[in-house]
Formats: sequence, structure tokens, C-alpha cells
Amino acid sequence: MQNLEEVANDACVNREHKAIQRPGELLSAMKCLAGRNIRSVVEIGTCRGGSLKCWASIAAPDATIVGVDVPSSSPKLDERLSSWLTSNQRGKIFRGNSRDPVFCDSVMQYLGRPIDFLFLDGAHHKRAVKMDYAIWSPHVAPGGLIGFHDVVPNPKRPTYYVPVLWNRLVRKVSWKSVIELRDPRYIGYGIGIEEKLGEKI
Repeated sequence: MQNLEEVANDACVNREHKAIQRPGELLSAMKCLAGRNIRSVVEIGTCRGGSLKCWASIAAPDATIVGVDVPSSSPKLDERLSSWLTSNQRGKIFRGNSRDPVFCDSVMQYLGRPIDFLFLDGAHHKRAVKMDYAIWSPHVAPGGLIGFHDVVPNPKRPTYYVPVLWNRLVRKVSWKSVIELRDPRYIGYGIGIEEKLGEKI
């Protein structure tokens, strides 16, 4: 396995695929995922691809890695993803509306199995956040994980709905465990991870 700290730092400083996350938070999330048999990853809101590189680095050697982004996303994303996969992994960038159930079905058909790790980092306004969660979370395997970016409230971004949804979800009994990863040096950001009830992956 690659050095996780190096992967997280590269994801956050490399201009070509720079992630919009904090290195420490990404590293903590990778450590939570490492050692689990994650054979399927779907990331909503791949942007330049930095965080997707992190998930690919800790996924199983035969995992399928999917990035989802808007139609206008960089065509270089496909090439970057291919370069991050190991010889037995496969992956694809899907471009379209993540809140379209038909689009979701096409992604799931390619994946061919339930999602072991779903990372939600698409549009952050209320309707988008609620719909992304409603459409994609049912496809997460029992014992699978859902990650959310920007779970920490940010006064500079009052329209962000992720902290609201996150706080509601952590009170529900439909999740086995909840982890919140945040760097206290910064306002906002933060990664939340929930484990779906059921047999562990």
C-alpha cells in the first residue's frame, strides 16, 4: 500500500488534481477506510480528482472506482483516474446529473455491485444535498460507508446544507457508527463518515 500521508498531501497540493479538502482530514478518512475490503467506490463531485486518488489508493486490489461530475468537467480526469488504478482495478468517470435516477442507474450498472464507499461532495445547496443522499445512499451495501464533505458549519457559507443534513443523520438509528473528522485550525470543511447497519464489508 502507498504511504497514506504522501497520497493525502499530494492530493491537496498538486495543482493538476488538487482536492478541495484539508490534508489532515483526508488522511484521517483514508486511515478509517484502510484495511476494509472496499471493492467499490463512488464519489459524487470529483472535481479535479484529488480525493478520488486517495480512495483508489486504499481500495481493494480488484476494486471498481467511479467518479461522478458535471458534463463540463475536465477531459483529463479520465486519464488521471487510469493512472491511479492498480493493474486489477478498473474505473470510470461518469459525467451527468447526479440527481437523475436514470443516470444513477447507469453508474450502478457499470459498478455491478452495491457501493462499499460513497463519498458525497457535489453541489452543497439544500435540494442538491438532499437529492444526492436520497438517490445514492440506498445503493450502499450493508456495512458500507458514506462519507460527506463540509460537515462543519461555516459562517462564510450559510447556504451550505451539508452540516444540517449531517446533524440530522447522526441522530438516526439506521447507522451503526459515526465518525467526524475535522481540523480545529480551520473554519468549515470536515469529513463525516457513517457506517450502514448490517454485516461488515
